[in-house]
Amino acid sequence: MNTYPDEILISLLARAQQVSGLFKRKSTLRKFYAFDTKKVSVDLPSSIETLLNRKIINCSLEETINQHTLWPFYRPFLSKYQVSQISEKMIKGDGSSIHFTSGIMASVVKMDHCLRLCPLCMQNDIHKYGESYWHTQHQLPGVLVCPLHQCILLSHCQICNQSLSIDSDGAQGFPLHPTFCKNGHDLSEQVEKVIDVKLLSLAKEVTTLFELCKDSRIPLNLKELYVKRLKQMGLCTINNSIKQKELISRFLTSFSEEFLIQIGVPQPRGDFSWLSTMLRKDDRSFHPLLHTLLILFLWGNVEGILAPITDKPFGNGPWPCLNKTAAHYKERIIQEVKIKRSKESGNPVGDFRCEECGFQYSRTGPDRENEKEIFSYGRVRDFGNEWRERVDALLAEGGSIRSIAAAAGVDSRTIVLYISKRNILTKKINTNDYKEKSLRRNRFLTSIHASDGGPISVIRKSNPKDYAWLYRWDRDWLRCALPTKRNGVKHSQRVDWDLRDKEIALMINDALLQLKKKTDRPTQITVSKIGKLIGKKAILEKHIKKLTLCQALLKMNVETIEMYQMRKIEGAVYKIQKSGKPLRKWRVLKEAGIRIIRSSVVEEYLNKKLAEAAIYLSRAV
Repeated sequence: MNTYPDEILISLLARAQQVSGLFKRKSTLRKFYAFDTKKVSVDLPSSIETLLNRKIINCSLEETINQHTLWPFYRPFLSKYQVSQISEKMIKGDGSSIHFTSGIMASVVKMDHCLRLCPLCMQNDIHKYGESYWHTQHQLPGVLVCPLHQCILLSHCQICNQSLSIDSDGAQGFPLHPTFCKNGHDLSEQVEKVIDVKLLSLAKEVTTLFELCKDSRIPLNLKELYVKRLKQMGLCTINNSIKQKELISRFLTSFSEEFLIQIGVPQPRGDFSWLSTMLRKDDRSFHPLLHTLLILFLWGNVEGILAPITDKPFGNGPWPCLNKTAAHYKERIIQEVKIKRSKESGNPVGDFRCEECGFQYSRTGPDRENEKEIFSYGRVRDFGNEWRERVDALLAEGGSIRSIAAAAGVDSRTIVLYISKRNILTKKINTNDYKEKSLRRNRFLTSIHASDGGPISVIRKSNPKDYAWLYRWDRDWLRCALPTKRNGVKHSQRVDWDLRDKEIALMINDALLQLKKKTDRPTQITVSKIGKLIGKKAILEKHIKKLTLCQALLKMNVETIEMYQMRKIEGAVYKIQKSGKPLRKWRVLKEAGIRIIRSSVVEEYLNKKLAEAAIYLSRAV
């Protein structure tokens, strides 16, 4: 059976079923797969190799998977382990756990089991090929309108609300692309142009992303790119701490609640929403539609992820000198920027210093691709000698404060403050005035005696004016007159670490027994978890090398993620056997609460447990 452009596999099977003259599901499955029962998935079908061997499909394995399934759309957003497992199951497996392994089953995105069609695409297909078929792009998550004809995709008849693809009794075979609904209503006449621009835009962007996925053009370091882009938008600090509340607020401004409900995505709310969790450092995979929404929020279009992005908050130098009195004003001659983190906002703050004129300024980043930001500053740290010389010359000429401020590129108050500081520095105080000096010395000596041997801070507070004058104009005498600083008292070690080691080891042992007894919802045994349970988390994290017993006890009992999953599997197998239900792989994983099997070791352990249970049952019979 030859394929059509953008035809999804289930459509091809439906046409092959019609050509073969088969009308019942069992007979179709027996001919195509050599099985009487099998679930055939629309997005991630299985047993593709069997279809090729039986000559049901007239194309290569690679072409079938990449051009006639939705697998390319999911592949870039999964781990290497998931990709290898799902690929193998799609080619040779029965498909029983594909959606479980991919995380689709546990995703917050609602799965739509109805096939969708475009009435205008249907008319074009009939005119060109003599028959209509289900298109792959129309089945993509989030695509509710046809990107080509800009009309609403149909999953039900708009007149009688009859489903166009789901067979109610399950006895029929694969759903053939209809031209009329079951009640005889013409689907080609049910053309409804889309009104919601955002739905149309999303459909186009999802389709574009699908094409990029098929060409393997999606970057491997997506999370790293997300963080870099968030920094550019001011939603991530220089230390990679994401401003979750502001992020969610701005995301919901871009995508309304009504829009998210339409495409089957819940609103991100709280610290553990899908949006917050996506940007954390963990190994979980997320639905491609969620990635699409995040990419659109960050870049505006999916092709934005292909553009080079820098993690430098102020871009690449050189940067301009903003000294308005200099001949090189606004010229990019500053070669280096010093970056530090703001204590208040957490945003990066850049210090820029011109080596030619000494002008130094700072501003808060990151830059948001705005040229005006580059030629602005938040604070001047040093005006530099050239600026001061120019202002001094203008003051000597006798101009007004306002005119001098305009020429210097500052506010009038800055010039007034500069004049006052200059006068203080140039003020000549006769420090040889014996009477003034003697009077202040005597008054301060009286304060020292009155303190009765108190510390310097007490003396200073008792006579601040004389202290300030002497500190500025008679500092050598002041240093001799003040009492010497007291040396701090050194305390001997007061912690008996051997005793503490034994006490905490007993507490850890009790905590381990408590965690291992917990069978309803097992908890992974980690140093952090034990520390929280016994109230000694800080000691275990900072001083574990001093606690030899505790260190050995933790080393023997702390679980890796693989060990934790194996313990959960063991508990799940026991529960299922106790309940009398058949032991199936999917049931064990569901009972254990495992969405993704972390390694081949866990996979082998699970298979071993299932094999042991099967042997036990066969002997019992």
